[in-house]
Formats: sequence, C-alpha cells, structure tokens
Amino acid sequence: MNKLAKRSLSFVTAMLMSVMSMVTGISGSFASNPVPNVSGTDTKTDDVTLLAGNNCLKGTNLAATIKNYEKEYALGMASQFAVFLYGDFIPTGSDAEGRVAVGGNFAPNNEYELGNGDFVTQTALDALLNNEGFANLIVNGTARGLVPTSWESYKDTEGNKSYFSKRFWIKDKNSAEISENFKNNAGGGRWSGNFEDYLYEGSKAFDVKAYFDTIIERSEKFKQLGESKGSKVDIDRDVSFERVSLPYADVGEGSGDEHANFMSGDKAYAFAGSTHFVYDGVPNAETVYFDITEEQWNEINKTQGFYFDNIPEDAYIVVNVAGKNIDINKIEGSWKDRVTLINNVSISKGLYTVLDKDGNIIKDAAEQLAEAKVYSASNSKELKEKIEEVFGEGATIHGVYNNDEGVTHLLYNFYEADNVIYGASSQGTILAPKAKVDSTKASGAVNDGYGHLSGALIAKSAEGNMEYGYRPFTGPYSMLGATSGYVIAVKKTDGNEALAGATLELIDDETNKAVSQIETSNEAYNLINVPTSVDFSGDKKYTAGSEPISKTYTLTETKAPAGYDPTNKTYKIMVDEKIIGVDPDTGIPTEVDVKISMQEYDEENNPVGAVVTIRDLTFKDTYVTTTTTTTTTTTTTTTTTTTTTTTTTTEESKADESTTTTTA
Repeated sequence: MNKLAKRSLSFVTAMLMSVMSMVTGISGSFASNPVPNVSGTDTKTDDVTLLAGNNCLKGTNLAATIKNYEKEYALGMASQFAVFLYGDFIPTGSDAEGRVAVGGNFAPNNEYELGNGDFVTQTALDALLNNEGFANLIVNGTARGLVPTSWESYKDTEGNKSYFSKRFWIKDKNSAEISENFKNNAGGGRWSGNFEDYLYEGSKAFDVKAYFDTIIERSEKFKQLGESKGSKVDIDRDVSFERVSLPYADVGEGSGDEHANFMSGDKAYAFAGSTHFVYDGVPNAETVYFDITEEQWNEINKTQGFYFDNIPEDAYIVVNVAGKNIDINKIEGSWKDRVTLINNVSISKGLYTVLDKDGNIIKDAAEQLAEAKVYSASNSKELKEKIEEVFGEGATIHGVYNNDEGVTHLLYNFYEADNVIYGASSQGTILAPKAKVDSTKASGAVNDGYGHLSGALIAKSAEGNMEYGYRPFTGPYSMLGATSGYVIAVKKTDGNEALAGATLELIDDETNKAVSQIETSNEAYNLINVPTSVDFSGDKKYTAGSEPISKTYTLTETKAPAGYDPTNKTYKIMVDEKIIGVDPDTGIPTEVDVKISMQEYDEENNPVGAVVTIRDLTFKDTYVTTTTTTTTTTTTTTTTTTTTTTTTTTEESKADESTTTTTA
C-alpha cells in the first residue's frame, strides 16, 4: 500500500466514524454567516470561505470546516498558514508569502506584504494552493501597515499577471489601518482606491488564541510519540566540505537571475560540519521521530548541514527538541544559512540535487550542466525544460529555490520553549506554541535576523526580520498514531425533549481514565468518540486473521443540565476489532471487522436488558459497508435507540420544583 492509500484509510475511518477532537476556537453561532466586505461591494463572502477558501474540506459552517481540517491534518487549521500566532506579530522587515493568522495585534514597523504567493516565480497564492476566496490575513486584534494588493504583478492559474488583491479578516473596520506608503504611492491602476473594499469584519468568529489549546495538545502528542519512537542522531563536527558554484557569469546571455544560481549538488557540504539524523525504526513508517535534548540541540545548532538519512519514502519527519530557551541557528562559519537534505536530496536553496525520472540522484549533475552550458534560468518553467533537455523527460531539480516541496514533510517541535531566537535561512515548520520568537538584530540573531523560513511558524508571538514562505507542514492526522476511532450518537432527554448542558465521559475500563468527553446540546444527537485499538500509522505490523482486539468503555454522566441531577446509570460500550486483511509490505490493516455493542447498567451496577449491537461493519481501504440494525426500547426513564450510524442512551432525573432533588 502506498502512502496515499494509508492516508485514505485513516481519513475514511475518520470521516465515517469519528469526531477526532473537541473543536476549539469558535465563538458565536455554528452556522455559516455572510461576511460582506465593509464597503458592501462583495456580498457573497462568508466566514467559512474566509477561513478555508473554496476547496474539498470546506464545511457547511465553521465548526464542520475546522473538524474537517483537524481530521485531515496533524496541525489542523494551523496547517494552512505561513504564520500562526497566539499573540502579537511585529515584523520589522521582509514579508510572508503565505497566509497569516494572529490572535493579538498585527503591528509591522512600516508596511508588510503577505499572502502574495511565490516571489521567485511570481505565482499568486490562489494559483499555488488551487484555492480562492480565503482571507490572506486573519487578525483578532488591531492591524496596521496593510497593503491591499501586491506591489508586483503575480500570475493566476491561467498564467495571466495582475496585481494580486488581498482579503483582510479583521475585528472591525476601526481596528485596521492601510499602509500610508501604499496609499500615497500605489496609484489608481493598482487598487480600487477604497481601503474598505479589502476589509471583512468579525474575525473573532475564528478565535486564534482559543485554537492554541488544540495546537499545544498536538505539540504534546508529538512529544509523547517521539519518546517511544525516536531514532538516533549523529553529529559530525569534523566534517567540512567546500561549497561549489557553477560559473554562470561566463554565459553571455540568459544569465544574471540570482534566484537560479546553480550550486553543485553531487557533493555534500557544510562549512561548519553536519548532523545526521539517522532513522533506525520500522520500514515504511508514515512518520519518523527524533528526540533531541537541550544539550544535543546546542551542539547540533552549530552545524550547517542537516542530513535526514534512511527515511522511508514519503515519510513525515518530526524533530522534538527540549529546552526553555532555544537558538535556532548558531552555525560556526561565514555562511549562516542552514542546508537540509532528506535521503541526500536537497530541500534547500543553495545546494541542488538532480533526480532522474525514477527518482535516482544524478551524481555528476554539475558537470553535465556545465558541459551543456546550462547555468541559469529566468523562471521555473524554463528551468524544468532545461533540466529535461539535459537529463531526459521526467528529470527534476531540487534546491534551486526556496520553498521546495520537501519542506512540507519536516517539523521542528519546540514543545516547552519559552523563548526562541531565530536568524538566517532554514527549512521546515517551526512549532513553538508557548514561545516568543525573536529575529530582531537586538536579539543577537545571526544575519541580524534576516533569512527565509521555507516552512511556517506557529508560536505564541513573533518579532523581527524573518521572511516566511508558503509551504507549511502538511502531515496527516493519522501520523498522531492510534487516536482515530468511531463515534456513537448520544441523546440526553427528560423522557420527552432533548436536554443541553450534560457532560458525558467515556471511561476506559482498563485504565479508568476518560478517553473522550462531550457536553450535550438540544440537537437530535450528540456524537462522542470511541477510540480504535488498531494502529494505522505503519509503526506496528499486523497479521490477517489474528485474535480480535477487544476493549470495554463505560459511558457515564459527570454533570447534569441545570435543574437536573446526574443519573447513576451507566452504559458499557464494547468494541471488538478483527484484522481481516493487511498490506503485505507494510503490515498496515486494509480490512477490519468492527463490532460495537452496548449494555445498560442500573444504579447498583447490574446489567439491564440485553446487549444491543450498535454497529457491525467492515471497512476495506477507502470504502465502508455497514449492516443495519434498528432497535427501540422505551421505559418510563430510559430510551435506547440504535441505527446504522447512531446509538442513543438517555436517562435523566429531574429536580422537583418544591425540593432540592428528586430521583425519578
């Protein structure tokens, strides 16, 4: 099974059967709300579109949309932004090519361009993401220095160039200020002339600060997984290689584009030595973890070359780093930018690697390009044509530009950092949800904090000169391990009407710990997650026909709605999973039989009635078949309903109006 199939299996399981995590970061109504721009010239936009744009993960409302992203991506909604901050963003220079979300204030020293797209290829962000309608900036506090359109023209999906317009989802129109430089010098042909055309109010509908509860939770999950799965790290401090550039200046024409200055990729190099992150775990794993102590990081950080070796094909890489105070870059050499290679393929601007159509490294690429007098290219299309002309159809080159696709597979998790100093260029997303990130000159950051992050920044706050790309970490939800599962639908009633405000917990009978929790609403049903015991990550190999995996949980009420007492009745949820088929190469289950049953227990913990089958199903790769069972039992105090997709257990005792409590 290839990696896409692994993701499909996990995703379908999630789509059909699980509420993966409690949705946070939403205030107000769960309905999709129209959000016209302040001037009233755009009346078709809504809050869901501003958050997610128009793509396959767009839900009918904010809650559904966020759930979709949380079921698809390990970083949930944060996976869609180049900069995602709990607090303030104070850029003192550079720009962000991707989207920006700020829970505090957006306060650049002057003006700040964001959300344009790829600066080198001049491709608009809409075209790069194959998405449109989203907000380029979401800011819950005040915002200043806003630039309504790009200063330079960018290409759309058809290749047509124009000044790229932005959408700013702000708190209210009085909280946003246009860049005076743009306002005075942009000219009438570049923008509409009305700043309110680009402003959309009500950004608190997506509360960025509140969403950091989810971000911190997932950062901790990465740490936990790394503790059990981390691989070794070797530091080669004595290794120092020469940086080799091709003499493109000798070419009489077509040269001079500094963004395509080729450097030899058939030789490893690092002025200040290199660090090899060597994976030694299960072959074909979906995710590779490296656990780094603070002391190790202080040594690693002095080396220039980061080599990730023996990484399974298409695997995601998570580097967990301990320490309260982190410096991202202390390279001991004159050239401060970091260089990253995954299985010897460069994902860094400045060191290129050429691959043939089968993905094999071409060792003498530099010599062949020099012989063919290919030294530069004016754009990515021309570069692609020249590479295929020399090395054959399907050949590709990596490491010429920033924002290589490979950076989307690399995450640095500074899970306990309070302060991060960052300067010079590097690759991969930085996850530091509790940290202030400083790339100012005053911080002591190398290069005075200037550099390009080919990845994204997720942090508490950020200040400084760093430039950000547009390719965040895209690891799927399934990489978090066996945390997917199934849902059962639960309805609280007083015998007639549904009741909101009850807290229900599902307790693992083996550990006596809650595995999921919900607060009921007055909707027809409320979904509560039941975990699966099957690990789809690829880290565990299964055998078809092995003994069923059985788990028992207890559904209990821990808090009653106002005016009611919590019931003492409980419901046992029994889950039996049997592996029917597995992928022969990876050992990942491809077909699983699942049976979920329920047994009611009274106040004395005695079973009541018969065991009811809630779900009896088989899923195989990307489809699911279910059998239908419908049973309805009604008594004066309890209603139990089961269908193909839901089971309902209800029991409530109402407080008598004339006494403190009365149990029915």
